[in-house]
Amino acid sequence: MRKKRMLIGLMALALLMGGCAKKETDKNTRVTPLPGVVEAPEIGAEGKLADAARKRMEIYEAQLNKIALQFPGNLSYTIPGDLIAKMAKDAQELGAEPENGWYRFTWKSTSSHTYQMDALEVAEALEDQETEESDAAALPDNQKMGDFSAAGGGVYDRTYQYEAAADLSQGSAEITDILNGEITGHELFSFYVQGDTLYFADAALELTPDMDLLLSTGSYLVAVGKLEKDRVEIVEYMVENESQIPSAASMNWEQLIKFVTPVAHLTAQGDQVSTDP
Repeated sequence: MRKKRMLIGLMALALLMGGCAKKETDKNTRVTPLPGVVEAPEIGAEGKLADAARKRMEIYEAQLNKIALQFPGNLSYTIPGDLIAKMAKDAQELGAEPENGWYRFTWKSTSSHTYQMDALEVAEALEDQETEESDAAALPDNQKMGDFSAAGGGVYDRTYQYEAAADLSQGSAEITDILNGEITGHELFSFYVQGDTLYFADAALELTPDMDLLLSTGSYLVAVGKLEKDRVEIVEYMVENESQIPSAASMNWEQLIKFVTPVAHLTAQGDQVSTDP
């Protein structure tokens, strides 16, 4: 079991290095591309759900574009538009149709990937680990030099499970990433429209890759938002477990933001855009 978990950890680290934009891949690292976080395009899909998505999001475009110009690195404001666009695209691909006024469908991709890490990369990754808790101690010094390498591969699954009203007045998506049976990502998204105001809540599981396994305390980074024609407010904060994630349809906005401890707080009204911290 320890060897299996070690392999998962190695793969997670290698895939993090090779598949994410946050770190630059070393020229000696040989990693087959892994699908990164899906970057949903503008709503370019066709069909009834795509038409509803364009109609739903167009009211907020002007205000969101102002945020994009001033804070291009803060992507929280893109969450509802990106996931609704992805939903519309997947509905078109699958030929999904509403039943009794609701869309309920699942989109899934499965692919196989391989990685290879050389001695220097393995040694650097292992040096920060606690030797009494990690298989790092099993690697003798002569294997941390020269031609030693770690290689492997696995099956990567990404699943989107959707449920949405046909007019996109409310809906949800659950996104799960699995590598060789191990969860490597989990996200819960919901939205609810009241009048011309769109509320959303998005929560992503916090996972820390190390050389032994993917570590998680069960905590989630939550982004909640209130989108209006002339005002946008988004708050990011942490929760300890999944049970504390709010649903957009039932959350009391004023009470929620009053009692959480923000990691970030973004507000845009008219031409004024501010973020704290």
